[in-house]
Amino acid sequence: MNCILQRTAQRRQVGKKGYPLYKDKKSFIISDRVKDLGWMMYAVNDCVCSIDIIVLLPEERYKGHGNVIIKDVLAQNPQIRTIILDVQQRNTSAVSFYRKPGFHKVT
Repeated sequence: MNCILQRTAQRRQVGKKGYPLYKDKKSFIISDRVKDLGWMMYAVNDCVCSIDIIVLLPEERYKGHGNVIIKDVLAQNPQIRTIILDVQQRNTSAVSFYRKPGFHKVT
């Protein structure tokens, strides 16, 4: 299975003080070369990656795409040593997804 991350067009949204929103974020359409599977946004600062969102179409969930996406981000950014993310506890499928490869809750 191959997932492709295609860069989405940068939006020119501006915050209240005139600063661009999501200035340091990367936004991608997730594709398998045939159709779009979802969307993600993340940022890398030094050796820390902050995953803001990974969204897959309902019919594309539970097929291993999420693992491929994270591995691809790590392969493209070999300096990453830490990945941080925020998942709502009630989003049990996301919590389960992140726990399988070894993510753990930090308080």
